Amino acid sequence: MFLPVYNPNHLYLELTNKCNAVCAHCGNCSGPDSDVSLEKSTITNIMNSAKKSGISIYSLSGGEVFLDFEKVLHTIKEAKINKLKPNQINTNAFFANSVDECGGFLEKLKDEGYKEPYRIYRDELKKLRFFPPTKEKYHENAYGGGFALSLDSFHEKFVDPKNVSNFIKAHYNVFGNTENLEVVVAYDLDYKLSLKPLIKFLNNLHGSGLDVVECYQNEKELNTITRIMDEHKLRLKSGDISFRFFPPIPAGRARNFDFETKILTKDDFAQEICSCSLFCQEPATILVKPDGKSYAALDFLCESEGMYLGNVYETSLKTLIKKGQNNFIIDIISFDGANTLQYFMEKNNISVDIESTSPCHFCNQVLSDGELIEELKRAYSGLGWFKEEMRRYNLLKAKFRLSNMGICL
Repeated sequence: MFLPVYNPNHLYLELTNKCNAVCAHCGNCSGPDSDVSLEKSTITNIMNSAKKSGISIYSLSGGEVFLDFEKVLHTIKEAKINKLKPNQINTNAFFANSVDECGGFLEKLKDEGYKEPYRIYRDELKKLRFFPPTKEKYHENAYGGGFALSLDSFHEKFVDPKNVSNFIKAHYNVFGNTENLEVVVAYDLDYKLSLKPLIKFLNNLHGSGLDVVECYQNEKELNTITRIMDEHKLRLKSGDISFRFFPPIPAGRARNFDFETKILTKDDFAQEICSCSLFCQEPATILVKPDGKSYAALDFLCESEGMYLGNVYETSLKTLIKKGQNNFIIDIISFDGANTLQYFMEKNNISVDIESTSPCHFCNQVLSDGELIEELKRAYSGLGWFKEEMRRYNLLKAKFRLSNMGICL
């Protein structure tokens, strides 16, 4: 065995599950009737413990955190006291009914210390055990930065897309740029993208005076949207805005939908369509939910029995991290997320015939099944060949990707 490997430096706090919206695809089942939130005293304790545990970066999410703005300010203040750097706050911008109204919120955040957000790059995560981290700093290699703004057909039913445009203009007025912004877009259930909210967003953004640079000018709106999808960014004179597109996953409220599932092939896993593979490969995040439950993960898809650490209302963050260092599941998936989980199962004759929508969904189902976890544990015990097997696995996967690019080794 090669433990410990889990040594997070990123704290992801879900302050509340209360939300102004009831989005059909929500993995957290957030809504107006939800009332579970982290207490201020607990947030203070978490931040104090985070500093002692070597955590240096934090992000905030919900629900909708701006529904309890005082708690957001309290969290930022405690983070500043403990010298934690801000990474990202997630919001649907419901409060940005005008540029000036939104600017008032952002000014208070800035005054409290939420400025100069810190993007997370792979080379700044904890090192992998056997493979050196990459040194390049390119868009796909980064996570977060400032604010993540939800904009899609699900959110449009509750928040006007113009609000997202107002937020971006207000951000420019307060911070002097639009660089530290990410627009998060969910595909529809048929895995197609609704263009209506994006077109409305672009029109209002243009009307606010934040014009796109020359490479986007003189093109029709649809072509501009296509460029955004291809490049994953909208190029503005005041700084590029990143876009992150993702498909709905059968979790939370989205379990009510009739998803098309299949038994995934090796190609499905090798193509690395896992949405959070960066953080699976280098497990550098601890997620704390509004009820205090904590997971060695970034995303709601990882809220499973296999990734559960404990509750911050019952024990310290430092103790939970130490528990994660004895978690054999983390030791397996840290090589390459769901990809190596599937590989490991096949090598040990554990059935992988599990109908899923994606590798992320596959991983969630496996790690939520107590019997499968016991099978994995028995297979893992005393594993002497795992290191060399994973080296061989990664070489094979690299060859597969290069062959898809027309390069043969």
